[in-house]
Amino acid sequence: MDLVNGKLYWSHTFPNPPRYPAISDDLRCDVVIVGGGSSCANTGLLQFANDKLLAASIHSFGEEQGVRFFMFFW
Repeated sequence: MDLVNGKLYWSHTFPNPPRYPAISDDLRCDVVIVGGGSSCANTGLLQFANDKLLAASIHSFGEEQGVRFFMFFW
């Protein structure tokens, strides 16, 4: 699947992004941020959303918990 067509926004606004070498050693970290920026396939926005419909939430969790789960994201 090819998700790219037309002109990409980020390559025009930030043409020379920094490059970092791949990590080849085992590391211990207290905090790791994965995917903290944008790529050519997204706009760089960090969002959260419920991808379950209300009916699916009720089916999965029961009516009370399903409605609570669904409404948390709205």
